[in-house]
Amino acid sequence: MSVRDSSSSRTIVDLDPSAGSGARQSAPARGRRPRDDPVVAADGSPRASDSPGLAPGPGGPMSVLVAVCALALCAILSAALFDSRRKRRELEQRLVVADRAAHTDPLTGLANRAGLQRALDHQRATTRPSDHIAMILLDLDGLKETNDLYGHDFGDSVLVAVAHRINEKAGHAACAARLGGDEFVVLLSGEAPHDADALATELCAAIASAEVMSEMPIRCTASAGVAVLPAHRMHQLVTAADQAMYRAKSTRAGTSRYQPLADVADRIPRNRTALVALEGGASKEAQA
Repeated sequence: MSVRDSSSSRTIVDLDPSAGSGARQSAPARGRRPRDDPVVAADGSPRASDSPGLAPGPGGPMSVLVAVCALALCAILSAALFDSRRKRRELEQRLVVADRAAHTDPLTGLANRAGLQRALDHQRATTRPSDHIAMILLDLDGLKETNDLYGHDFGDSVLVAVAHRINEKAGHAACAARLGGDEFVVLLSGEAPHDADALATELCAAIASAEVMSEMPIRCTASAGVAVLPAHRMHQLVTAADQAMYRAKSTRAGTSRYQPLADVADRIPRNRTALVALEGGASKEAQA
């Protein structure tokens, strides 16, 4: 370091090398900043370092970590969505199986009472009041004696064979059902009710020709009752067909069609005593 003496025009030169070197080392170079100085933004806030290893840029470790986490989250969500869809399909299949079991006779595969009621509800909702609905009610003859003679397993085989013949002959029907025991029902709609009598005769003939077992050539017969009513009287179909069936069984006619006037005539003798009693009670109340 050199100092100029103002009193004399002499220049004093400090030749101490340690002082000069220390001064040079302590003074930072102009235009350069030390590495340990913090980098401060124009507003006074600290900024990220210029070191490429710590910078959170597009290729930094933080970006890689975020990408890995995003991919893992997508994989977890995809697996959860796939599992939920699989469980939903399994639940839908179970519901279909449960619905089929609730409306199907387990022995014959035909509809049961619940299945028949659902078919009636569907017909009630889809047919016009002026349309006609037909029902054929079949009752097997002598099934109780067959069960007593050959056992209930053989009787079940008879029911299965009858159901197979009903499916063959009445496959176009709106519903074929087993009401329980030895009673079967065929529900017809559209143009089919006009052919209900002919179909009932065919069903009785097909049941009579059904062979249950080749080693036991036993034939089964059936009585059929036919009822054809307007759609607005659909709730009376089962009762009307049942009355016609019992008339066919009692007369051994094979098939019988529901006749409202004949049914009333049959019920008058049986109910005459009840009518007289009711009339007597009403007259006493009127006199009182």
